[in-house]
Amino acid sequence: MGKNLILTGWGRSDYAAAAAVALKAIGEAEVIGVSMRRFVSVLEMESAGRGAVFVLGVGLGDEEEAFAAVARQIAARGVRIVYLSMLEMERGVRRA
Repeated sequence: MGKNLILTGWGRSDYAAAAAVALKAIGEAEVIGVSMRRFVSVLEMESAGRGAVFVLGVGLGDEEEAFAAVARQIAARGVRIVYLSMLEMERGVRRA
């Protein structure tokens, strides 16, 4: 599998801090800052061939169902998705 990916928000220092902590814990990874509006499309495009995708603090808003569908497709290709946030994930997304 390829290099791990960290997807995090952008525009606030706490996103950068979360990515730095994740990098220290997991080692090498590509880091991409993404807006909530573009999150699902970036996840879908950038996850191919990854070992794991770590989603740090990106709120899903109205994109929960789209995220769940994309997450299932990505997992079927053998890519692990780890979602870390201070906010609890909706039940349907947790199942995905």
